[in-house]
Amino acid sequence: MTLALMQKLLMSIVILTTIYTSFIFIAYHDLVRSISKSLFNLLPGIIIFGLGIALSTLFNRPDLIFQKILPLKSGFAKGMLGATVLPITAVSIRILSILGSFSALIDKMWFYWRGRRLFFLIRMIPVIGMIIVAGNTLFKIIFTDQSTVTKGIAKLQKISTWSLTSLSVILLLVTVMAIPHIFSKKKEE
Repeated sequence: MTLALMQKLLMSIVILTTIYTSFIFIAYHDLVRSISKSLFNLLPGIIIFGLGIALSTLFNRPDLIFQKILPLKSGFAKGMLGATVLPITAVSIRILSILGSFSALIDKMWFYWRGRRLFFLIRMIPVIGMIIVAGNTLFKIIFTDQSTVTKGIAKLQKISTWSLTSLSVILLLVTVMAIPHIFSKKKEE
């Protein structure tokens, strides 16, 4: 590997770590800040979800990344990144956005329904899960071979599917319970 290729790979790891840290910090900040009955409290959860889907879609397009963001001339590097690193990055970002946004939305809907937030430890479980997913992904990308990374993609896709399914069911139930309380408060004012 040439020095320029090593620098680009190291820079991509730094960028990936920054993206992961940003998602975790945004979700943590949204889950610990004080909130009111305003519906604008739902915006951070929606923004986390939209940003995660946009970045996940971007990382699923290796041709766009290699043309615009990370111009590489090496076919070996394009094959390695395009077949293993970018797909596992896309799936892990999707998991981070699902955990962050749905837990934030569940917390807000719980507040609208019950008048108080979930316990602090319950709110921190998704943040801890996000840290584990991000750390595991970075560890696999840096320290393991391509076959392990490829197996990790399938496992992360299963985690993504199950977390999306379970959190969306919980969000649906809590939202159904919160809707009458949201509109009853509007009528009283």
